[in-house]
Amino acid sequence: MNSERKRLAGTFAAGLLLATAGAALGQGGGVQGGGVQVRDRAEPVIVAGEPGQPVIHRAQRESRIERYARVLGLDEVQLEVARDLDIAYQHASAEAGGRLNAAMKDAQADMSEGDHAAFQEKIQRTMREHREASKALTGQYLSDLRALLTSEQQGNWARLERLRRRESDLTGMAGMRGNEIGGAWLDLFPIVARLEVPEDVKPKVDEIMGMYEIDIDRPLQERERNRESDEETMGAVRQFTPETFQRQMDRDRAIDLRVREVNDKYVRLLGAELPDELGARLAEEYRARAYRSAYRPTTAGRELAAAEKLKGLTQKQREQLRAMQEKYQREAKAAGDRLAAAMRRAEDEGRPTGGGLMVMGPGMSGGAADPAVMQARADRRELDARLREEMERMLSPEQLADARVAARPQGATGQRIEVIGSGFGNDMVISTEIDLDDEFDGGPRADAVMIFQTVEIAAPAQQQPPANQNPK
Repeated sequence: MNSERKRLAGTFAAGLLLATAGAALGQGGGVQGGGVQVRDRAEPVIVAGEPGQPVIHRAQRESRIERYARVLGLDEVQLEVARDLDIAYQHASAEAGGRLNAAMKDAQADMSEGDHAAFQEKIQRTMREHREASKALTGQYLSDLRALLTSEQQGNWARLERLRRRESDLTGMAGMRGNEIGGAWLDLFPIVARLEVPEDVKPKVDEIMGMYEIDIDRPLQERERNRESDEETMGAVRQFTPETFQRQMDRDRAIDLRVREVNDKYVRLLGAELPDELGARLAEEYRARAYRSAYRPTTAGRELAAAEKLKGLTQKQREQLRAMQEKYQREAKAAGDRLAAAMRRAEDEGRPTGGGLMVMGPGMSGGAADPAVMQARADRRELDARLREEMERMLSPEQLADARVAARPQGATGQRIEVIGSGFGNDMVISTEIDLDDEFDGGPRADAVMIFQTVEIAAPAQQQPPANQNPK
């Protein structure tokens, strides 16, 4: 009877939000409606297999509401009601997003007609209304969720707030500035969870992670306050002078360095308590995730891996490829270490590394990346060039072609664009690859490019494409 009373009370709380959703709820694990796929239960993580191999399902990732339930200590009855709340929240958020898209299209019509003032006024109003609606939806969702808790569970609410900040600020659109700080956008909890910590040291590790949860939250709270303040004044186009832009960059960089400092500290503390092998694994994975571009597999490396799996190889070719792979892995790891170290030194001294998303505004250039970083990247490219030469000597043209096809990423890919130099056009270069299906601790991550303005530039006469081709 007590359990039933709890369900009824929870259902009443859920009804407060369900009434706002305007979406029919289905049965089972999820609901699809309004163009959004709703997740309320754990789903398999889809991970690309080896080059040329099918995509595989590797592990179960908790849904958002399951993570919340674990932190809050919800029982099964509470979790079922919380799922209803979460489904309704996702539907309501999708509907709000649909209204935003419709309003943006309406504003774009003004832009197309040349009425820039009307465009900016509509965009500012639309974004303000959307922020207010989203904030109200989230506030109601959290209020209804909290209404499910017992008096004992209320003490866990602060932990949920800290979890939400980590998920928002450490596993969201990380590195949205050109001089991204390695380690400033990482949450150690998912990394430590994968270590399979031995039972005899688990209590000490849990104690350290409890301290980490508090310490990492302090700079994240400041980052959250800055973001909310920025959003209050954000319009369609923010009018930055180089001075105001630099002040904001310096403000954000200071917080990034504090986050990195906390992460560095706790990697050391944990390493001192863990068995040597686990401590080394933790440090290595942290470094690899903090400087992902330094260790990301290259196209040449993927082609070599694919070549090893080709059918029709001779025994000699197999042996040569195996030896080549072992050598390349050692050299690529060393090259990645040198690049990561150069990026770290550049970060410490405030020099651009060419990492992260480069957001350009009028009158600003990207600035030249640190020379040591550029040299380390050049060395890595040279390593790949030598690898390709060896493969060309060892494999037939047909085998090379097959390896290159098999090595192509299965998902969408793009390329990172950065501006180095004066910014007048000739200095724009295409740098590191972006894997739009790349996975990170909190879910799928996609890099993006924000376009402020497009300009048509006539190519020199000798570079004009033939008349029957369309320039890309």
